[in-house]
Amino acid sequence: RPTLNYSIVEDLPDLHLYRIFEDHQNLINDGLIYWARDTCNRIYFQEHQNKYMIFEEPKTFFPRSDKILDDIIIDVISIDTINLPDDITSTLYIKDKNRKLWKKYTCILRQSGIYQIPKSSSTKQDLVCLLKFDSNIQLYHANNWIESLRSPTSYGFALKPAHIQKKSNKYIHYLCTNTSDEYQHWINGIRIILYGLQLYKNYQQMSQVVDDEIDNLVNLLPNQHYLNFITPSSSMHHSISSISSPINQIIYDATESHKTLIDIDSTSTKYMSHSL
Repeated sequence: RPTLNYSIVEDLPDLHLYRIFEDHQNLINDGLIYWARDTCNRIYFQEHQNKYMIFEEPKTFFPRSDKILDDIIIDVISIDTINLPDDITSTLYIKDKNRKLWKKYTCILRQSGIYQIPKSSSTKQDLVCLLKFDSNIQLYHANNWIESLRSPTSYGFALKPAHIQKKSNKYIHYLCTNTSDEYQHWINGIRIILYGLQLYKNYQQMSQVVDDEIDNLVNLLPNQHYLNFITPSSSMHHSISSISSPINQIIYDATESHKTLIDIDSTSTKYMSHSL
């Protein structure tokens, strides 16, 4: 049976990062278009139980609310945005730009970025900006940082533009939390800031896909990636082959103007093997 917890994942082994695609993002235009011809990057499917935690278990993310689930959702979602909780505050470890050293900060998440609460201040009036968000920033997750980057914990995430595909002290920001709960609060808070109400629209749309199962899939998601919610099963190969042709077409169209991705003289089968 389909599940909305499955996602397309972009693995960037050279940077020790991976990205979980949101359901509204385009696999080609938001990801593969930036890959070099000789890349070691890969795409795979993986289940993430906390993908829509903020909507399925809102009391976990909005702990101060005593209301029932539906009332919490109504309270935090307005016409054009999702209200960010005001208590995403914890210790963050941020990697030094030039060395494998991590500095410890007491931080708070705001709509405009990540801020430090100075030790000398007991209020949030004297915040120091450590990282500003912009329209190019994407959220990534840690891949074996304890070994590769000597991170203090395994609960790491990074922020960088999608087109940065090589190591960069200037454009890649590595951060860690102390606990899994803090990690979930930070990454979901950042997702709300980056994507806003679109996250809830994704959740509603994918819930409908799951309820309708796979029969009405092409009509519901005509322009998106179609495979991120399929569970492994004996019928998975048949399911993929029956719905993957739109992705073939997108890849073919993309190669007309981006020849560094795929040789446009290749067949559609080769497009799939190079990209997926």
